[in-house]
Amino acid sequence: MQKKEALMIVQMIQEAVKWLMGLTEPEISGLKTPKNRSFRIFSEDECESLSLPSRRFLLSLEQQGILTAILRERVIHHIMELNVKNVDLYVVEGITRIVLSRQPEGVEAVRQMDLLIMEMADQTVH
Repeated sequence: MQKKEALMIVQMIQEAVKWLMGLTEPEISGLKTPKNRSFRIFSEDECESLSLPSRRFLLSLEQQGILTAILRERVIHHIMELNVKNVDLYVVEGITRIVLSRQPEGVEAVRQMDLLIMEMADQTVH
């Protein structure tokens, strides 16, 4: 392995660790705080990054009272930081689970999210 390749790998690992640590930070600088009853319109970039099922999932969590508007924005922010198109619903669920688990009421919110996921799976046509 060349020194240049090794440095690139180290940089990628550092960026991944920074992203993971960002999931647990209580505040994200520059993130606007929406009102709790705000209406969310996804930007073109967000639509490219978040699949339709992922967007529906996040909005459903908010409608059920599992995610607040600010937590919804935190989840979307972390997903957008991945710089990946069409992020899989399972990745969105995982990121949401981590963000929720860092909240005081996180255990209950994650339990409610799991129940919602099971309900959604039962409604899927096989």
